[in-house]
Amino acid sequence: MSEQQITITQEPEFDVNEVQAQLTASKVLIAILETIGQVVVPTRTLFEANNKDKELVVDYDENGPSFIFRLPTPEDMEYNANFDDALNDEGDNESE
Repeated sequence: MSEQQITITQEPEFDVNEVQAQLTASKVLIAILETIGQVVVPTRTLFEANNKDKELVVDYDENGPSFIFRLPTPEDMEYNANFDDALNDEGDNESE
């Protein structure tokens, strides 16, 4: 009977806040391309992306552990507007 060797690999632990603080557009793009391979982007889309004010939504999945990158949905924009309004209302109440 041959002897079997068992190797246990464990993912290194990361400080999520530190990783998030060090994110750059280049790091995100490289990580995405390493994950999915190549992406074909029409020239018009690339050109127009430069002219639009878009934000990147970054969520963290503890089960992965992994980051989820996406563009905001209309619901995100509505939530942010409501959140900003609530913060402004709190600021108005404090000054009274």
